[in-house]
Amino acid sequence: MVETDTEVVQFFEQAVAATFQIFDRATDVISRDVSLAGINLRLKFSDTSVAQGILPAIEQIIVDPSGLPTAYTIFVWDSFSTGMPLPKAPVKFTEIKFSGEITGFNNQRFQAAYFTHARMLSLLDLEKKIGILCMADARILPGFEMACPLRSVFNGILKHHKISMVHAAAVGNAEGAVLIAGQSGAGKSSTALRCLIGGLDYFGDDVCAISTFEEKPTVFSIYSSGKIHSKDLYKFPNIKGTPINKKDIEYEKEIFFLAEAYKNYLPFRGNIKAVLMPCQSGGKIGFSPASYGGILRVLCSSTVGLLPHTGNEIFLQLASTLQKLPFYNFNLGDNPEEIAGAVNDLIKQII
Repeated sequence: MVETDTEVVQFFEQAVAATFQIFDRATDVISRDVSLAGINLRLKFSDTSVAQGILPAIEQIIVDPSGLPTAYTIFVWDSFSTGMPLPKAPVKFTEIKFSGEITGFNNQRFQAAYFTHARMLSLLDLEKKIGILCMADARILPGFEMACPLRSVFNGILKHHKISMVHAAAVGNAEGAVLIAGQSGAGKSSTALRCLIGGLDYFGDDVCAISTFEEKPTVFSIYSSGKIHSKDLYKFPNIKGTPINKKDIEYEKEIFFLAEAYKNYLPFRGNIKAVLMPCQSGGKIGFSPASYGGILRVLCSSTVGLLPHTGNEIFLQLASTLQKLPFYNFNLGDNPEEIAGAVNDLIKQII
């Protein structure tokens, strides 16, 4: 384990210096501005191949440069194309948590995570407002990381601005949105995609952001990707998204990028009117009152398992934000084509 704050500072300074060296000599830098829950970020990629692994999933939050100050600059590069080795933190693999968080390298200023399955390091300096994502080889970036890219850096920035990144789906209409909670495999993605195909707005199938400071609970879109279990792909013959064309042996979902095909159904934000927990009980589709505490615990535990730098504070933040909302169990029934209409009607009925 790291023993002094000096080691942490030195590690980050060395990583930033290596990153600046890469971008000073790069000839094919790609820059994009994005609005992350209203926070202006500038993403800089060392070359086109690196950008291709990140941008498709966040296309819906890319904005034209507005002249407004850039709150953070995020640099993305890989070792294969740049020849620069990944920065190495002075820790053992046993000090890397399941979520990727590196023990001892996270405080009020710095955040670090390493994702072993992707050989990818994520760094954030909140004081200098610099983020870094570096990977061994962008060509072999796992499909899941392409579906939810930069989530560690995004999560750190959002937390700093009192916005909670959560493991949940969200859909809606002109009158509001519903948050869809559940552990992995509960049906969040399939439910959200059924709603999108059925004409509802789509804020994400797996990860989105929730405000903890606005008068009304608000959900923000982060990713416009969608995921379907390979065995269930035949049940979605009408989906129009662009397939990722990349199959990970250990990942059992097909990934689609939805921004181009569904650009009119991908709003930045929406007011949350209810929280749903999908369940497959068969029979008639419908909603029944659910335990606020029970769904909140599921929402928080699944978030902590997925996102680095997320702890018990997420429970307090979400409990405060969502406490006035209704919570429902959502029996998906035997006819998937009814899902979008049922959710649409529920939103309209809630005052």
